Parts: sequence; C-alpha cells; structure tokens
Amino acid sequence: MLTADESIIDGNNWTDPVWRDGVRRWIGEQLAAGGTPVVGPVEQQRVRPWSVTYRAPSTAGWH
Repeated sequence: MLTADESIIDGNNWTDPVWRDGVRRWIGEQLAAGGTPVVGPVEQQRVRPWSVTYRAPSTAGWH
C-alpha cells in the first residue's frame, strides 16, 4: 500500500477520501448516462503513484 506522500502525483492524491467520493460519483453518472447504472459499490482495485483503477458493477456487468 502506498503512503499518503507516495500517492500524490501532479497534485492528485489517489487515496484522499474526498477525491475517491468524487470519482465514484463520476463513474455512477457516466454509467447511468450510458444506460447501465451502477448497482453496487464501486471498488478501488489498484493504486499506483501514476494511476488508479476502479471497478464498478452495473446492470450490464462489471466495468
């Protein structure tokens, strides 16, 4: 797991709860707009200093 300092790259703190909540909202909005709303918790799968990966269950399966 990354420390808080290691997760901040170019001003992005991948582990900040406020940032994560915003990402989860954005994912929900994007999937809903595409006709496949989120049906369960959005999961943070991987955190690296240069990126983060999320996974979301929707009515069309996992994205």
